[in-house]
Amino acid sequence: MTRLIRLYPAAWRARYEAELLDLLDERRQTFSDSLDLVRGALDARLHPQLVEPGLPDVDMPPASRLPGLAAFAGGLTWAAMAVVIVLETHPAWSDLTALFWTSLCFMTVSLVGSVPPARSRQIRRGLTTGGVLLGLVLLPWDLKAVPALALIGLIGAGLLTVAGLRAGLSAAVRIAVVASAWVGPFAIAGLGSMGLLDLGPGTVWVQGVVAAPYGIAWLILGALMVRRGATSNERSSSTEHTEALAT
Repeated sequence: MTRLIRLYPAAWRARYEAELLDLLDERRQTFSDSLDLVRGALDARLHPQLVEPGLPDVDMPPASRLPGLAAFAGGLTWAAMAVVIVLETHPAWSDLTALFWTSLCFMTVSLVGSVPPARSRQIRRGLTTGGVLLGLVLLPWDLKAVPALALIGLIGAGLLTVAGLRAGLSAAVRIAVVASAWVGPFAIAGLGSMGLLDLGPGTVWVQGVVAAPYGIAWLILGALMVRRGATSNERSSSTEHTEALAT
């Protein structure tokens, strides 16, 4: 395992090797740790400016902006769906379905690639929770609408959270974005669709307005991702890498 540390640049080893060796000595190494070490070494060589701040930034390849463009397209499509709902009293659900799935595809494509290692465990937990909820939805029972709504809520919040990570938002800002653009509006729309909240005579119009913040959030995050570039490793720093091994 320690031989893999030799894959890192000399500047990285001079700065972080002792700390990483201490972490490796405190725990039993796994195959996943080996993969993390190799990935971290590759990232350290591709982004030497993260190890030596004095080095100039490497020009971002055009491909690094593609995830941001996909996120922006997803937000634009979602916003178009909200506009259709607002402008048409009785919108054609087939048109809304096409817009919904198109936006979801764009959003998913924008998140393709690895995330910082320190976040991988959180994402695995989210996927596990989603799998359990999906299993409950597939069961033949009367209350399947409850896990279905929870699953939809988890998917929307999860996608937006990962987009916030790739856009470089801090934890506090990510929480604020997810709460204001998804959790709150989704709760209002869900309660209204179940008849538990009276949205007044313009229910469809209100639901369109409620859906709009999610699309706007994706437009903003997409613009940020285009501006900073979204690489497969998402500028994972060496400090974050050692934090992942420690957990």
